[in-house]
Amino acid sequence: MSDAATTFPRFASALTRVFAADELALRAVREREHPTIAQVMRWFTRLGDTSAWFVHCLALLAVLPRSAYPTISSMAAAGLLSTLVVAVLKRTIRRPRPRRALPGLGSALADPDAFSFPSGHSAVAFAIAIAACHELPALGGAELLLATGIACSRVYLGAHYPLDVLVGIAIGITSAFTVAL
Repeated sequence: MSDAATTFPRFASALTRVFAADELALRAVREREHPTIAQVMRWFTRLGDTSAWFVHCLALLAVLPRSAYPTISSMAAAGLLSTLVVAVLKRTIRRPRPRRALPGLGSALADPDAFSFPSGHSAVAFAIAIAACHELPALGGAELLLATGIACSRVYLGAHYPLDVLVGIAIGITSAFTVAL
């Protein structure tokens, strides 16, 4: 169990049940790890790193016409908003990463920080993808595929529980719509 029980004592029992189901789902995924799929998932995770998003943005600026610059700005703003929301929630909820909380589970990569909930990779990926879909649908489809791969990779590699990723996706979608308003 995480510090969530002490942060939100009224919800401790419900959180315990949700986190137990989340742990079972993660274990089921981790038990089916395959070396080839793990390599592909590592690639997706790297595409969700901060440095990769900077390269992604620069590449879009290089290949898209000037008329698409407002779309790229919206994508960046949605990504930044989702990053801020995730940072606040991670330090409030303080759910430990699976590798720290579940000895013997194993993880296919190093933890970028101590806390798991919610997934920042998933939040940013979906914020950017939904912003792209809203303003430039032709780009949005490719961005959604990338975001889905990034989100799936976080659970597959053991960096996050499924709930972390689902909440990250919701934060990303909400951030994109907030920026679009």
